Amino acid sequence: MSFPRYPRYKDSGVGWLGAIPDHWSVGQSRRLFALRNERAHSGDEQLTASQKHGVIPQKLFMEIEDQKVVQVILNPEVLKHVEPDDFVISMRSFQGGIEYSNYRGCISSAYVMLIPSPKVHGPYFKYLLKSQTYIQALQSTTNLVRDGQALRYDNFTKVDLPLVPFEEQKAIAAFLDVTTSKFMSVTNLHRVIACFPQLDEQREIASHLKLDAQKFCQLQVEVERATELLQERRTALISAAVTGQIDIRELVAVEAGAA
Repeated sequence: MSFPRYPRYKDSGVGWLGAIPDHWSVGQSRRLFALRNERAHSGDEQLTASQKHGVIPQKLFMEIEDQKVVQVILNPEVLKHVEPDDFVISMRSFQGGIEYSNYRGCISSAYVMLIPSPKVHGPYFKYLLKSQTYIQALQSTTNLVRDGQALRYDNFTKVDLPLVPFEEQKAIAAFLDVTTSKFMSVTNLHRVIACFPQLDEQREIASHLKLDAQKFCQLQVEVERATELLQERRTALISAAVTGQIDIRELVAVEAGAA
């Protein structure tokens, strides 16, 4: 069984997107995200932008990573305010995409904050703006990354974005939350495999999960390799879903009916 496709596609006119579903369109990124240039508020919590964890409180980052980072205790005038659902262009965005924030606080003025419009469903764009195809498009906007320079709002606005119906954004994000979760339960894993039986890597991992614990050590190398393959599959799946190369609407509808 192959991934389901939308009934009709059209040329997006945008290189990094290629063909998109016929009912999608393309728009300027500046129409979807405005620039936030707001000084830190009194009492704002210090945040950290991380490629691995997104934008989270600095204290939480240190706890998760079990390490200390340089804490900036300066005048709020040199820090910028961040609101929940903002996106942050960080020093490493040219490598790993743009980070999503669930928190209110402040962050280094070297970063760029993006305010989403009402047309934006944050969880969908959290996947889109960190997808491999989008990152490549972002990299193409400048040669400065080779010199270690940060990306700016002007770079961001040079990459047009897909305009996806809001409810469909929600469906795609919900689908990816389940299928790409690092903490996917055995039940969910089997449900995904049932939808996409061609995902051999996931079948392999599922079989490992059934093995007796005493045999686990013998299969450590195989499990590690299967995990690597699953991560590759996650990356490909995210890019395919957010750019409309697979149609998840029926799958989400069936899932909702089953619930």
